[in-house]
Amino acid sequence: MVCVSRDLSQKREVEGALVESRQRFQALLEQGHLVTLLLDRAGKITFCNDTLLALLGIPREEMIGRAVADLLARDGGEEPIRDFETALGPEEPHAIKENALVDSQGRRRWFQWSITPLQGVDGAVTELACVGLEVTEQRMLREQYLQALKLDSIGRLAGGIAHDFNNLLTVINGYSSMLLDALSSGDPNRGFAREIQDAGSHAASLTKQLLTFSRRQAIRPRPTDIGAVVRDSQRMLERVIGEDVRLVTTLDADSPRVIADPDQIRQVIMNLAVNARDAMPDGGELGISTQSIEIAVGAPYHLQDRSPGDYVLLTVTDSGVGMDDETMQHLFEPFFTTKGQGKGTGLGMATVYGIVKQSRGWIDVASRPGSGTTVNIYLPRTDAPVIHEKLPAANSAFARGETVLIVEDQDTVRQLAARVLKQHGYSTIEAASGSAALLLLQGQDAPVIDLLLTDVILPDINGRELADRLRSEHPTTKVLFMSGYAGDALGRRGVLEDGLAFLPKPFTASALLDKVHSVLASDG
Repeated sequence: MVCVSRDLSQKREVEGALVESRQRFQALLEQGHLVTLLLDRAGKITFCNDTLLALLGIPREEMIGRAVADLLARDGGEEPIRDFETALGPEEPHAIKENALVDSQGRRRWFQWSITPLQGVDGAVTELACVGLEVTEQRMLREQYLQALKLDSIGRLAGGIAHDFNNLLTVINGYSSMLLDALSSGDPNRGFAREIQDAGSHAASLTKQLLTFSRRQAIRPRPTDIGAVVRDSQRMLERVIGEDVRLVTTLDADSPRVIADPDQIRQVIMNLAVNARDAMPDGGELGISTQSIEIAVGAPYHLQDRSPGDYVLLTVTDSGVGMDDETMQHLFEPFFTTKGQGKGTGLGMATVYGIVKQSRGWIDVASRPGSGTTVNIYLPRTDAPVIHEKLPAANSAFARGETVLIVEDQDTVRQLAARVLKQHGYSTIEAASGSAALLLLQGQDAPVIDLLLTDVILPDINGRELADRLRSEHPTTKVLFMSGYAGDALGRRGVLEDGLAFLPKPFTASALLDKVHSVLASDG
């Protein structure tokens, strides 16, 4: 009887120790930021801790007994599922780098996993202990960084292409406009010249968008009220989106301001509105809102790598078809489009990206198939008052035989500019480089130069350095820069310095004449 009593006592002690051990084990699994799962041989969940339940927003009764494969995101392929299935067999720890579980809202939560087989008394694997660390924030920041690197490299390529192409378009557009002026209204060749000019203008628009994406477009930003830009654009927006799309605007009453080019902000809004309209073929709602926000330390993870401070948030939402992850990954790449053949250039979102970046802001896009799209644009806020740009008065100046020094390394562009100016009464001197131009101006017999018309990017010294050296000896000489891609020679991030006269390539004969007239007539 004593032995039986001793055996029962020992059994109770063992059972108590097991219960205590299990309670300690479960308490351990519930601690910290780690998520834990126990899976049976069929891959069904037998245990999960509260941390995982909170992250996924799924009640425990819906998790227990559920196949883990049902929670795994499949849009990235079936490899993560196969990884889990592979881990069901071996008798040693198995690590999975990353995979995603889908929460109750359909969002992906990324985890790094370590899976350890648990053996029964007979040595066979009965369960898998899965311990995971959520890495959603790190993954998104890494993806943003890699995306920024990719877009920056594409931007440099686009800027270089646009520079060379703009030189060609300057010749095409310049001579086509001269040809149109030379042909009588009844000449049958006039239609051909018009087609050339129209094609050149369209090509110039595309290269301008490429330069905007690559942040090489020369701009003159100033304090701008985004809400005022939205209000001024409302009538045009309503025509663009059509009658079956309802426009709803919610604008900050305090009229927050940013430093930006208002024409570029208008282009951002129009591009986003066009995309929203195309995403709502059966109609819907387009929302545009502005608000002031402050980004502080401890902001949500998608804002943590941004500089703290005051910002203006421009939000554009639609109730359209939304986008999948594959589309989102290529959203800002030039020439990427989901529209049919001939229905889009694929430069709309690339242009938006370039404008926002050049304005020292950033853009976040949230979208899911069937759930519409939200575009958030953050731009640094300023307290400076709005500056309304004055339109230049009509120029009545005519050539009075002024001498223009044209410095351009592309022969065809230089010859075009010289021909146009000569035809309208100017004297011209040509040089193919900055050093050649300086040699022409040496000695007592050097000509008096009224205007230096110079390309910014030259093979030896750049146009800015040439202008500084020329004006150090001839301070009354006016300067007009021209370029299809000025880089940072005329200001950082393409922002033109105050007081600089600039003629973007490609230009027409009339644009060249107007700019030369205005610079020579100015007081600067």
